[in-house]
Amino acid sequence: ALYLIYKEALHNAVKHAKGATEVCIRLARNGQKLRLEVRDNGGSVRESLASKGLGGNGLRNMQDRARAVGGSVAYDYQGAGFGIAALLPL
Repeated sequence: ALYLIYKEALHNAVKHAKGATEVCIRLARNGQKLRLEVRDNGGSVRESLASKGLGGNGLRNMQDRARAVGGSVAYDYQGAGFGIAALLPL
């Protein structure tokens, strides 16, 4: 699940992060959980998400994969860029 969420997040950054010059990836252990963060510095996606709704198949798939193993995924689209934070049990 972790690998597929990571892969989808990178794919989304490459495909959708207009004007991005970097992607920051963090993986950390939080007790008995792993926290994966992927954030780009692309243009604001707020308008795009508001008009299309949050949720292409990729975002839904990340949620489904996390839930299947007892985890969660949160999205951060405030300001510039877009970020995901996945919390998965070890």
